[in-house]
Amino acid sequence: MATDTYGCVIVDDELASREVLDGFIRKYCPQLEVKGKAASVDEATALIDRVNPALVFLDIEMPFKSGFDLLEHYGSRTFQVIFVTAYSDHAINAIHVSAVDYLLKPVSIDHLQSAVNKALDRINERDSLDHARVLLENLHASNHADQRVVLPLLDGFEVVRARDIIRCEADDNFTQFLLHNGERRMICRPLKFYEQALQPLGFARVHRAHMVNLMHVQRYRKGKGGVVVMTDGSEVPVSEAHKNSFLVSMGFDRS
Repeated sequence: MATDTYGCVIVDDELASREVLDGFIRKYCPQLEVKGKAASVDEATALIDRVNPALVFLDIEMPFKSGFDLLEHYGSRTFQVIFVTAYSDHAINAIHVSAVDYLLKPVSIDHLQSAVNKALDRINERDSLDHARVLLENLHASNHADQRVVLPLLDGFEVVRARDIIRCEADDNFTQFLLHNGERRMICRPLKFYEQALQPLGFARVHRAHMVNLMHVQRYRKGKGGVVVMTDGSEVPVSEAHKNSFLVSMGFDRS
C-alpha cells in the first residue's frame, strides 16, 4: 500500500453491514486500508490493539456492549472514530456537539466520503485532544451546563463548556460564538448546523440570526417580538416567529 494510506477497522455486529461498508470503503475511499472487521466490542479491542488503526468505524448499538463501551475502554486513545447508527437520537446529538461525524444506515457514499475526509483532516492536523473522550464526558456530565462543545478553528479547534457560551450569532455562512470572558470565536459553519445540537444543552433560537444560552438570560423586555438582555449586557432581538417558543422555554406559556 502507498505510504499515504491510513489503516481502518469496522466494528458492527451485523455481517451485512460490515460487508457493505467494507465494499464502499475499498471502492470509494482509496485513502483507507481496511485492516480488519469485528462483530463485537471484545473482538474489536483485540483487533485494534493488534493493527493500531488510524480510524475506527463504530456501530453504536450492539449486544452486550455498545460502541460507547469500546471508547470508554480506550479512554484517551487517539484514533479517530466515525459512528455508524440506524437510530439513537440522544447519541447523535452528543456526537454533533463533540464534532465527531456519524453515518446513518443505509450508508450514503457521499456522506461516507465526507466523513472520511473530515477524519483524515484531523489525523493530519495531529490534534492532541481525543474527540471521543469529549463525547464520553458529554454523555456522563451531571448536567447540560457541564457538557463541552468543540469549536473548529482555522488552526485546529477549541473546547468550551456549554455554560461558558453566552450566545451564538449568525454571520452569513459563519457563526460567532460569544463567550463569558468577552472573547468571540468565528466558526465556519452556519447557525442552523448548531441549532439541533445546542438546544438539548439549554439554548434557544430567538431570531433568524440569534441563539441564546438560557442560563445567561438576565432580562426580557416586551415588544412586538421583544429584546433579551444577556448577562454580559448585550441585547438580542427576539423575532415574532420565535417569541412564543422562547417564552415557553423560559417557563411562560404566553407573553
